Amino acid sequence: MILGVDGNKFASAWRAGYKPAMDEVRTAKRGWTKIDDLHRLILDRILADFNIALEEDKRRQLNRAWHQLSP
Repeated sequence: MILGVDGNKFASAWRAGYKPAMDEVRTAKRGWTKIDDLHRLILDRILADFNIALEEDKRRQLNRAWHQLSP
């Protein structure tokens, strides 16, 4: 466990934020937004939900972790 949270729950919460974020774009509640920016918005929300404080550089690094995954 990193940062004292269940990694599976954390990743699942991050993924679960995708559809609601995209719905905001589809319904024009939010303007066109790059997917990395949507992922960052979701990440910031779940970090708060999980009561995790990360410095900005660590947030950016974590947000780009999606780019390291095999398709």
